[in-house]
Formats: sequence, C-alpha cells, structure tokens
Amino acid sequence: MNGIEVDPRAEPLELLITPGATGAVVAIARTYLADASALVFEPYYPYHRRIPDELGGRTEVLQLRGNISTVSAILKARGIRHFSIEP
Repeated sequence: MNGIEVDPRAEPLELLITPGATGAVVAIARTYLADASALVFEPYYPYHRRIPDELGGRTEVLQLRGNISTVSAILKARGIRHFSIEP
C-alpha cells in the first residue's frame, strides 16, 4: 500500500506495531536508548525528552530551520554520530 518493503526474517526486526505514538517512543527508548543519546527536534512535547532521560540517557535538542535536508550537516558539525535515510 505505501511501497515500504519489510523483511519479516530481519534481525533485529524492521517493523514495530504499537498502540500509538507514545507507545512507540517508549518501546524504542527502552530498547535502544538506555544510557545513550537521542536527538529531539524542536518543537517537541516535553515527554520526548523525559523518556530517554528517565532511562539514564540524554537528549540533544536541534531546532529545525528551513530545509530538513541540512540536518545531516548540522549533526556532523556537532560531532553527533548518526545515520540518515535518504530517499
């Protein structure tokens, strides 16, 4: 329907179905962000920062201005390890 292909045998799994967006944030944070960093884009809801912080991680806040394609360059300039998904 949306053109996204998912490999059901992939390890780790490539698809997560949750009961809502907040449930997804909590599940991802518990799985990947304990004692790690998360990037939060402004504007954001306060719980977007609170969840990683409560798991012993920390958040980096990035204010979006203009074209989102510049995010990768900003992260590199800050020395933040990241990955990007380019269409």
